[in-house]
Amino acid sequence: MYFVNAWKILRRGILAAKFEILQSRILLGKFYGEKFYRRACGCEN
Repeated sequence: MYFVNAWKILRRGILAAKFEILQSRILLGKFYGEKFYRRACGCEN
């Protein structure tokens, strides 16, 4: 019983970590994509 609870908590932690990594990767992608796009256009402020 204890093992099952520990496994559930661990799985939840792993899922949360994956979600956070995915979110930060999306944010970084948007940020760098915007910078690159502006540089490519030549409209760098």
